[in-house]
Amino acid sequence: MDLSRLATKVSQLSHLPPLDQREKLARGFTICTYLILSTILSLPTRQFRTLLFLAFTLTAAIALPSRTTRSPAHDYWFGILFAGSVIRGVDYIILTNAEKDFYHVDGNGAPEKTPWRRGTPSWSPAKWLWAASIWLNNRGVNWSWEVKNIRPKPAAGYPIWKFILNMLFRTFAVALLVDFTGNGYLSAFGRPSSFYGEPLWPNQCLLAWISFAHMAFHLDMSYSLSAVVLTLVGFYSPRDWPPLFGLVTDSWTVRRFWG
Repeated sequence: MDLSRLATKVSQLSHLPPLDQREKLARGFTICTYLILSTILSLPTRQFRTLLFLAFTLTAAIALPSRTTRSPAHDYWFGILFAGSVIRGVDYIILTNAEKDFYHVDGNGAPEKTPWRRGTPSWSPAKWLWAASIWLNNRGVNWSWEVKNIRPKPAAGYPIWKFILNMLFRTFAVALLVDFTGNGYLSAFGRPSSFYGEPLWPNQCLLAWISFAHMAFHLDMSYSLSAVVLTLVGFYSPRDWPPLFGLVTDSWTVRRFWG
């Protein structure tokens, strides 16, 4: 079988234009997507939110196939991010009563008291921040959907200076791990020209776990640095910053492992 001729036939049947004929995706589209979805989720009525979400999703589904980031790898990751946003939007906006089911808890575990949680239809900048926090906090730390295996929060009255020093040290240590998994390892062992062109074992498996560790370390670094800054300026207390990840030794179930 002539695979090149088969590939040509398949590309002729596809309705998608070739990459070199697609328009460039606008800069900041991913950020704009989160801003739009946060705004939709913050609106007062569930029916209106659903209509706007479906209209946005349908418009994007029609327009995006003819756009490209000019990089197949970036197109792939953008497709994953956007598809994940749509799936989460179906959950948050259509299937869930967000005002009642999604709420922040304080350092003692008590639900945050907000007008919209009491059933009062309203919109405010505070509600928009609530909606944006839902979109950006996938792990639900300090929220009603917090994942399993989160380690205990710092005790009440924990010294702020000690917490800041600990988080600064953690930020520095994790930054070294981010650099190693992102650059050092690939520089030492070679950067593959194509991930899927590598042998499945051990190359693809090893690179997949290295990439997973890199993302986890990057999240931990951003979280620790945010804890330092926002605690230092007085917006939050150490009690509001439990460790982002649990201990590996506690991962004795599938749910706790992914938590």
